Amino acid sequence: MSYKITITTTHDANELISDILLEGGATGISVNDPSDFDEIDLNGAVWDYLDEKDKQGEVTVEGFFDDVSGELFSFLSQKLELVKKEMPCDVGSLDMTTEKIEDVDWLSVWKRYYKPIELEKVSVFPSWISPEGDKPYVRIEPGAAFGTGEHQSTKMCLTLLTKEKLEGKYVADVGCGSGILGMAALKLGARRAYFCDLDPQAIENLHVNLLLNEFDEKTYSVKTASLLDGFHDKVDVLCANITADILMKLAPTIAERLNENAVVIISGVIKERAEEVLEKYFSFGYKLKDQLEDGEWRAYAFVR
Repeated sequence: MSYKITITTTHDANELISDILLEGGATGISVNDPSDFDEIDLNGAVWDYLDEKDKQGEVTVEGFFDDVSGELFSFLSQKLELVKKEMPCDVGSLDMTTEKIEDVDWLSVWKRYYKPIELEKVSVFPSWISPEGDKPYVRIEPGAAFGTGEHQSTKMCLTLLTKEKLEGKYVADVGCGSGILGMAALKLGARRAYFCDLDPQAIENLHVNLLLNEFDEKTYSVKTASLLDGFHDKVDVLCANITADILMKLAPTIAERLNENAVVIISGVIKERAEEVLEKYFSFGYKLKDQLEDGEWRAYAFVR
């Protein structure tokens, strides 16, 4: 028996709520955002997995837990109260409900809510859909680590990455999750990718995805580590889709791991923290090359 905690929120805040549930120990996340369905190709395979009721109502974020406790509910309540006070956008009611459920079938969850990510140079598909055409694509398997590319911050980071000339480059994917960014770089010609994440579940899911995409083992390395701990190579492109506080902490460490004229791509920055993050990176000699925004989220590309 497992537990599902559901929090009602908004489109702009659903990624932040997902992060809070994961921080509380959720083994998986499912987001039901009616606005997402406006973007789905009605002729695509994914539409077959959607019910009419999925396209209606408020945004809800579901976190799945092996167990729940008073400490967990206290933690979530404190975090949600902080979100209400500090987020500059509408975060919704943040009503929280809990229910007992049978063990979660992650494949079914993904098939209901996942849609392919289509960018100009690369696509991201789940394993059960066969892509068409000649565009490079990344295939991923469902897993508790998720990291599907659907959220604003991941998609913006991926968009900035695809603007770079990656042929022959050494790329680092810091806090890699399911590895979409590093794998996309390899698909676009990078000679090598380094993946790291502190979460063993994410690393386990990453290994599955690397095998699924049939990458040569000589083209990548993987480490279960906090940020860049234990990594001393110099790279040409570094991606980090994390949080504002961690990104600022990374700024001086990243500088020591870059080749000349390297590009640093960061995402996961909420609008209200954007100025603070930019000032931090400018103070370490980074120059802004490009930037994207989507709702309350920001992503930046720097050169150094």
